[in-house]
Amino acid sequence: MSTFLSHPILYSAASLCQDQELAVRLMGFINDAFQRAKQRDPQKWDPQKLRFGSEAELFEMLGENGVMAVVYDQNESRAVQTDNGLDVGGRGKIVACAAAVQWKGIEREAGKDPSYGDEFEKTEIEEGWEIKTVCVSADSRYAKKGLAVRVCDFLQEYLVKQVYEATNASEKAIRGHLVLWIITAESMNGEYWRRRGYRDVMKRVIKPPVWGSKAEFVMVVLRKDITWEK
Repeated sequence: MSTFLSHPILYSAASLCQDQELAVRLMGFINDAFQRAKQRDPQKWDPQKLRFGSEAELFEMLGENGVMAVVYDQNESRAVQTDNGLDVGGRGKIVACAAAVQWKGIEREAGKDPSYGDEFEKTEIEEGWEIKTVCVSADSRYAKKGLAVRVCDFLQEYLVKQVYEATNASEKAIRGHLVLWIITAESMNGEYWRRRGYRDVMKRVIKPPVWGSKAEFVMVVLRKDITWEK
């Protein structure tokens, strides 16, 4: 069957909270993607460890200001009638997604679990947004279509616009600055994000069972600075 991919569609945290059917679908899609990644090395990762145990965890990740970009295959629309009577059948099958949430800082992220060990040393001014849950369907029809890049670039463009609109009017025509962050396992995605323009800020050896790990792994914090002048 041929595909008909939508442009990325942006959802705010508030809109997802009001759309239970979509929240459940996104949670399942993201959990499947994270399990596939862990199944590549089951000696080091527990594939049964879900990224989200409930929709509440998804909403907690997004916080008040987080956003999610989603791409659908509209050739695979679903006739779904939700509890509130909203017909969402025209949206189609989720084939890619990514989230952007306000960056909370390295120390706060590290402090969530005692298994992280000592707190990270804060080495840079911290601001910006963290890119999370970048996922693409395993279906071969969506391979090599640049879907991960598409949703991430869409979020970046959205955030640049937000920064621009929030800039003092006298400075808008001069320059702007956006900082994006990634926290990931080095062995899984570290090199991928470096190719996408991110640079290392810090690495740390993390003990199990953080992120469903069965053995120690290297967590890497990466940063991308985006500047513009007009």
